[in-house]
Amino acid sequence: MGKTTPWLANRTGNFGEAFPNVEAIDFTIDDNPWGWYNVRGQRPLHFTSASATSFIPCPNDRCRRGGFDFGTFLRNHTYGAKITDVDQSYPCNGDEGTPAGRRKGDPCMNSFKVRGTIKYKPSAE
Repeated sequence: MGKTTPWLANRTGNFGEAFPNVEAIDFTIDDNPWGWYNVRGQRPLHFTSASATSFIPCPNDRCRRGGFDFGTFLRNHTYGAKITDVDQSYPCNGDEGTPAGRRKGDPCMNSFKVRGTIKYKPSAE
């Protein structure tokens, strides 16, 4: 059986291949805006085209299945090359259920403060 490629989207580790119309991004994401959680490492997180990651896990230790999908966020905001500046908060999509996932708990109360700019490549029209 031959090797097939997905018809809708291809996985890539290269930012330029994933977002061909974007020249550069500069984002700061605060995953602990209220300081409630004991987080490891330096906060807030800073991302550029060279250091962008697809997913940022929630710092809430009780949160299950939560975080911020930065890859989907960028795909939604770069479609059509219209949005250049972003300054919004997005809620965590997880819940405080059991670790094995048998029981879904209360929604996670954390949010992600996203602030940044998107610079697009000149159009070839």
